[in-house]
Amino acid sequence: MSPLLALLLAGCPESAKRVDSPADTGADTSAGTGADTSADTGADTGDDTAADSADTSADTADTSADTDLDGTADDEDCAPTDASRYPGADELPCDGIDQDCDGLDSTGVSFLDGAGAKTDLSATFAAGTAASPVAYTLTQDGTLTFCAGTWYTQLTSEAAELTVDSVDGAATTILDAGGSGAVLTSALDYAALAVTGLTLTGGSGTNGGALAISGVDSRLDVSAATLSGNTAAYGAAIYFASGLYTISDSTFSANTATSDGAGLYTGTLAWGTVAGSSFDGNVAGLNGGGIAIGGVAYDSSPWLTVTTSSFTNNSATSGGGIYTYYPVIRVESSTISGNTAAYGGGVYTNYNSSYILDTEIFDNSAAYGGGIFGYWGTTAVVCATAGGVWGNTASTSGGGAYINYFGGVSSDNCEWGSGADDNVADDVYLAWAFASEAGYGSGATFTCSGSMGYCY
Repeated sequence: MSPLLALLLAGCPESAKRVDSPADTGADTSAGTGADTSADTGADTGDDTAADSADTSADTADTSADTDLDGTADDEDCAPTDASRYPGADELPCDGIDQDCDGLDSTGVSFLDGAGAKTDLSATFAAGTAASPVAYTLTQDGTLTFCAGTWYTQLTSEAAELTVDSVDGAATTILDAGGSGAVLTSALDYAALAVTGLTLTGGSGTNGGALAISGVDSRLDVSAATLSGNTAAYGAAIYFASGLYTISDSTFSANTATSDGAGLYTGTLAWGTVAGSSFDGNVAGLNGGGIAIGGVAYDSSPWLTVTTSSFTNNSATSGGGIYTYYPVIRVESSTISGNTAAYGGGVYTNYNSSYILDTEIFDNSAAYGGGIFGYWGTTAVVCATAGGVWGNTASTSGGGAYINYFGGVSSDNCEWGSGADDNVADDVYLAWAFASEAGYGSGATFTCSGSMGYCY
């Protein structure tokens, strides 16, 4: 230190001599505070947070596991080890298993609406008895499904599109109206109704015992069903007013109509098909023990087409098996046997053309026209591979066919019987000419005209 500086300092107060304070303060603050904050806080927070994030990642991975590989995480799956059960799976009623994980599985009756919402109606329908069937109206489009059992009910459909079906089939799933109304009624115009895998019985009414479909331009699809023990004036099993209908693989038995159509009655402007079905033991007071159809005369295409079906042991005043007034019918590869009537034991046709192809008409009986009664119009019997008209009996005339006034019948390579299988009393009777034709036998081809009074 220089002599001058030493002299100056000697005369100053002690506090003025602390020239190192700024350096000490800065060093202490920087080193102490900075080091502690950076090291402690950074290290602790960084290490703990990293560890926590790792744990979270591991937990997330565990949560997203899909043990049964059904596309649904285990924590969202009601059955993590069963790939057939997950939210959104197709639900199978009546099996006691909740496939779609909604907590419901009907073991009685359920309704699935068009939006996929399901309602369990088991308790509602279980309350029905033979003396007091449950009256239930469906207003929404959808599917009403019945599990096996006998359900006493009278259904009314006000839906535009409705399916009524079963899981276990017609042999074990029965809808019984208790004899006090139709099993299922629909009066809505342009509605579509499907009935599958059910037995419909105990129905009664004026127009329709089991199914009463009276809406304009309706759609009806009946499949794998049994319609038995129903009564009505018209259409004891089915009354169908107008529109399009399809009947397949179904059984019509022991139905009774006081007027027309014990099995099936259709009104004007109804077109349909019957395939793979049987009509047995049905009784009509007037027309059509098996089927009675009516219509108008302007359309020459078949209004009813019947294939691979059977009509046996039915009875009526006219048309024990089939009665048709105006509409054209086509019957193919079918059997018409053992039916009885006063007029037309097997088939009665009036004001129309009928085409009977590869079909067997045998062992039917009537006073007039054991096999066929043709009042007006023509009946063509064509046998390309099989079929014919044989073994039928008329107590008055026309064992095989009775042709009245402007009617006619033709045969193309068909069996008309001989010996014990011959038609009795004759093969064809032409009423206007009082003429009988007999002895046609097998492979017969001919045409008979009622107005001309002879066959050729």
